[in-house]
Amino acid sequence: MTVNGHIMLSLPIWSHLRGLVALVCRNVQQRYDIGVSILTGGNIIKRLKLRSLVRYASILDRAIGVLEENPNIIEFFPSIGGSCLAFYEAIYRQETVKCVVSGKTFQSWPKPKLAIADIRLVLLGLFTVITSCVPFMIQFFVESLKEIRSIDPTITTLAWTAINNSASFRVWGPEELGGPGDISTKAIIEAEKTGNP
Repeated sequence: MTVNGHIMLSLPIWSHLRGLVALVCRNVQQRYDIGVSILTGGNIIKRLKLRSLVRYASILDRAIGVLEENPNIIEFFPSIGGSCLAFYEAIYRQETVKCVVSGKTFQSWPKPKLAIADIRLVLLGLFTVITSCVPFMIQFFVESLKEIRSIDPTITTLAWTAINNSASFRVWGPEELGGPGDISTKAIIEAEKTGNP
């Protein structure tokens, strides 16, 4: 198969990845010249190989592990983003990449035209324990997209989540995207102005 287009997905948990794989699979059925790379971490690669998902077979062939499994989730999730960016840069430069988990080598494809990242996993990865940092979560996701675009300014980037993205941005997002901004800092400034803690 000649690959003329290339979509890159970055999701480290199968329950989040499954729905997106189904969506992308339906699109690929319409255009057989589109290739898909799934960048993920940990043992999901092994789990993907065990599943007998014939309808997803073409999609799952290029699942690339960017990080070994780590039972410490607080260390594991924050590392996924940087590892995915490093692999994305190699894929963008059309280099051969090697799966960290399986050791399988993947030949170069055309640079991706679309990158899809799971907003909830990026956010939860950094702030699994610190639940008061919700306003910073969206900002971190926006920064991740900026990093992807710094590698390739022409790539289309999409956020994938099972929740309503616009509501998330409205409730927790940065001010420049219509959200309330950093409420914690605003509260501290207001407390200093009024003298009330």
